[in-house]
Amino acid sequence: MREVLARQMPDRFLVAFSFAGEERTFIESLAIALEAQLGHGTVFYDAWYESYLAGWNADLRLQDIYEKKTALIVVGVSGSYGSKVWTQTEFGAVRALMMRLSASSETKDAMRVLPLRVGDGDVEGILLNTISPDVRDRGVEKTVELILSRLRLACPNAGKFPLRIARCWRAWLAFRPAIMKALRVCWLRAVSVGKGANLWGRN
Repeated sequence: MREVLARQMPDRFLVAFSFAGEERTFIESLAIALEAQLGHGTVFYDAWYESYLAGWNADLRLQDIYEKKTALIVVGVSGSYGSKVWTQTEFGAVRALMMRLSASSETKDAMRVLPLRVGDGDVEGILLNTISPDVRDRGVEKTVELILSRLRLACPNAGKFPLRIARCWRAWLAFRPAIMKALRVCWLRAVSVGKGANLWGRN
């Protein structure tokens, strides 16, 4: 796992990951790639907010994030996820959210939980008729595309502005060398013309 600096806790997240530690490497790659698309501070990945979660009542903080502060929850389905105390606590908040959303008349509310198969094994509460796309062989890029597509269904306006900023920033980085070179040429020409004008004025 990469070393990360402590982050300030935002009011809400667009996407939050709930997963077992055995899948951390893959989930971290997804979180990094997803945040690059959506913008800084839009993705909840536990290691990034260790300073917030540390101490007593961490279970309540996690439940609050998953149930009340996230547009889309991505659940990493595996046997490890179904057998650990912490992940069971997280999934309890997810189930509570699903129960509350089941009474909603809004179609988009049914899209707010996305189970993804990241390992072998079952999770109690995820039934046989639940489709959990197996992303173990899809790779990071295609899995991120799947998550973004689901996010647009769950929250149609989510991430549009951060996504535009990210695209503009990547475009600036791509064209920056050419732009800086052109500006330097213009500056040198301006300086040259200015010197010529000053010399002409002296004559």
